[in-house]
Amino acid sequence: VATGEALTPPMVERYRKLVPEGTIVSSYGLTETQGETSVATYSPSRAVNDMVSIGSPHSVYSYGIRSLETSEWLTAAGAQGELYIAGPLILDGYYKRADGVCLADDAANARFSLAAPEVWPLSRGSPARMYQTGDLVMRRTDGEVQHLGRCDDQVKVNGVRIELGHVSSLLP
Repeated sequence: VATGEALTPPMVERYRKLVPEGTIVSSYGLTETQGETSVATYSPSRAVNDMVSIGSPHSVYSYGIRSLETSEWLTAAGAQGELYIAGPLILDGYYKRADGVCLADDAANARFSLAAPEVWPLSRGSPARMYQTGDLVMRRTDGEVQHLGRCDDQVKVNGVRIELGHVSSLLP
């Protein structure tokens, strides 16, 4: 079982060499969603292309893919855009200390919002929390979502998220 980030084809191949007859279970999740939001399974016979699927959403979550150009919600297979996740376990925002100082800037907290009930079927008629992930994805014909990379300037160094904009704002 791999959890957290999207798997890459080299990771799948390494797991398959360790346990050739085993099934790989990939759980994709973000800190902001308080757990894994989707699961993809890879039996020994399942082919891995250039990018690995992050699977289909767990029952408490719903996915939306928004066009980077038009901000329209995309539902067709092959549609590419930014991944949004909604559901009851989405955080309200990043932690604020007792003195009111937030450990993230306003731009980071703006990624959290309420999702309109007509957009998110699991909201049961009331707004659900929604998180804008910054992940570039594509909806596949089999219903799974394929992770394509990032659509912002965030990078990871040893598993730690780094916002390059924050770094550049601190440079002289």
